[in-house]
Amino acid sequence: MSIDRKEFTVLQVTKYIKGLLTEDMILAGLFVKGEVSNCKYNSAGHVYFTLKDSEAQINVVMFKSYASAMPFELKNEMSVVVYGSISLYEKTGQYQLYAEFAEPKGVGGLAVAFEQLKSRLFSEGLFDSGHKKPLPSYPRCVGIVTSETGAAVHDIITVARRRNPAVKLVLCPAVVQGDSAPKSIINAINTLNKEQFCDVIIVGRGGGSVEDLWCFNDEGVARAIYRSKIPIVSAVGHETDETISDYVSDFRAATPSVAAEIVIPEFDLINDEVLRLKASLHNAMEDILSYYRSGIDKITDGGLFKELLRQIYNEQIYLSGLKKRLDREMQSVLDKNCSELGRNISILESLSPLGTLKRGYSIVKAYNSEIIRSVGDVSSGDKVEIEFFDGAAKAAIL
Repeated sequence: MSIDRKEFTVLQVTKYIKGLLTEDMILAGLFVKGEVSNCKYNSAGHVYFTLKDSEAQINVVMFKSYASAMPFELKNEMSVVVYGSISLYEKTGQYQLYAEFAEPKGVGGLAVAFEQLKSRLFSEGLFDSGHKKPLPSYPRCVGIVTSETGAAVHDIITVARRRNPAVKLVLCPAVVQGDSAPKSIINAINTLNKEQFCDVIIVGRGGGSVEDLWCFNDEGVARAIYRSKIPIVSAVGHETDETISDYVSDFRAATPSVAAEIVIPEFDLINDEVLRLKASLHNAMEDILSYYRSGIDKITDGGLFKELLRQIYNEQIYLSGLKKRLDREMQSVLDKNCSELGRNISILESLSPLGTLKRGYSIVKAYNSEIIRSVGDVSSGDKVEIEFFDGAAKAAIL
């Protein structure tokens, strides 16, 4: 008996089976639930894992383009629902599920991503209270990182102007929703830190869905807040909303309005505090002065001080007596010297040529100023100068 046979290559068979799987309406797009095991992320960003239940298992691959869009990280023993298509991998001849996305069974993917990041950052110490910076009591400038068109910035400005118009507000606008939001928020925080003119920063936005607020659960935003040298207040959504930014920031406010209430001190309260401190300083100074006055009074009322005053008084009397004695002695010496001076003057006047001239005598001098002592020293026609006590005159010898 002869049998008609047609031989196929392994590739032909696998391609045929692959075609059957691919063309099947159910296998082309289906949800499969199970537990993750043997999960591996390779260097290219693809994810390989096994999806199993108590009775069977199937290999799953999720390529980078889909894996990078996942808000959470797949872990072993995680119960998930995976959506994808069944096909055959020709090199191994095995069929597998090509996943497009996965969702934790019973819990939203965003919630899982939130808890995963929260746990990781907590273990790294980003939430430690020892790293949190204190808020300034009297800030001169407050930085704001939020949308320039949102309700949050309007609420902060309204509260700030009501509480203390003297506080300067600086808005560093940022996108606070969507794919571009994390990078925008990070840039705004870094810019304010670079400029260093703000004393505190409010980062946040108004309320919204979990998806709307998700940028504040971004790991990059969390690390930018952690690195900030300026204290940061997280003010995201409403009071019941919770984000990673709330945990890593230096202070968490329920809403942007509450953040402004916390950060900006009320002007009237500051003024009252200044007046209180002024009064306290005045009272403290009065107490100090009173203390020293009391000490001085005790000293002046004491016997030692009185004895000292008596000694000073006696010394003053003694010095006064010495002064009077010195005055008398000095006057006596002065009178004696004046008398002696008068006598010396009289003697000098008697011996002075001027005294002789006053008595009617005169001195005859030749024109060369030599004194003529004898009549033989002149001849007829000689010119001479006659010096009197009060002047001189010229003459000629006849």
